[in-house]
Amino acid sequence: MIGYQFSDTGIIYTALHTAGSSVGSEGNKSLAMVGDAVLRLVLVVHGYSKRISRGEINNALSTIGSQTLLARAGFDNGLEAYIETNPSQGEFISDRVMATTVEAIIGAVYIDSKQDTAAVERTMAAFGLS
Repeated sequence: MIGYQFSDTGIIYTALHTAGSSVGSEGNKSLAMVGDAVLRLVLVVHGYSKRISRGEINNALSTIGSQTLLARAGFDNGLEAYIETNPSQGEFISDRVMATTVEAIIGAVYIDSKQDTAAVERTMAAFGLS
């Protein structure tokens, strides 16, 4: 789906499991924190290299990094079919859960690729986030 082959399949497994699912109480939240930070890093560095103003970079961060856009990117790519949710929440995937999962996947790619931001950029492009 994202065009990335994981060396450590356990990390993508974790990225696809929400808090309270079979992976543990935290689920993908720690990976989502990494993904959020990396997403911001990639956008800021890209904006800087293109000599885009700080205001435009901030707008890109607000738009591309928004829960709404991240969730839409996940749903548009059919990611909900692969997410393991908390059993108490049933099969319902909220926008928040989807956005967190997209961030977790970005974080998983970053860690698995040994901090290769080019791999992250390709993943973002696959999600339509570039």
